[in-house]
Amino acid sequence: MRGTKKYLEAINTEIEFKNDIPTDINKYVDKIEKLAGGIESCWDIFSVETRHYFVNIAYGFTKASSQCNGWQGLLIRFRLILSSLQQKEDLFAKYQKSFLLIPKAVDRAIELRKSKSASKLWEKGQYLLNKGTEIDNSEKGILLPYLKHLGRIPEEQLEKNKPAMAWEKARMEEIKRKYNGEDLSL
Repeated sequence: MRGTKKYLEAINTEIEFKNDIPTDINKYVDKIEKLAGGIESCWDIFSVETRHYFVNIAYGFTKASSQCNGWQGLLIRFRLILSSLQQKEDLFAKYQKSFLLIPKAVDRAIELRKSKSASKLWEKGQYLLNKGTEIDNSEKGILLPYLKHLGRIPEEQLEKNKPAMAWEKARMEEIKRKYNGEDLSL
């Protein structure tokens, strides 16, 4: 749930850009961190197509990280120097590191799932859900031979469950007596 919340918060956060650089680096980095955390924790519930999409996004971020090198890196550092001085932190380093958050999250998600059967469990769960839906959509009486204590109508169910209800009522009375101190030998 936290991963889903992070992912949705990241998606709903709007970032403004000026000269291909976010105007608020801290907000941008926070969005990328939430997105990376959401991708990593929600990997099992993403479809195969979505997983491939995130692998491609990770590749794009890896390629884009090269813009922080050479002359382009110097230009970005120069554009961020005033903001860095005002906020008293190295915004260029933060911005540069943010390019690796998504690729690392995707890589961790893939590596963790290789050794665990969570994705196989998800696939099995989907299969069983589909089978359950098929059974539910088929004849309703198909399970009745296996559930003999249940009746077909409410009156029949009440009639067939009278012994169980009597036992439960006796057990409740026994517990009440014990709780009230009437019968301490139970």
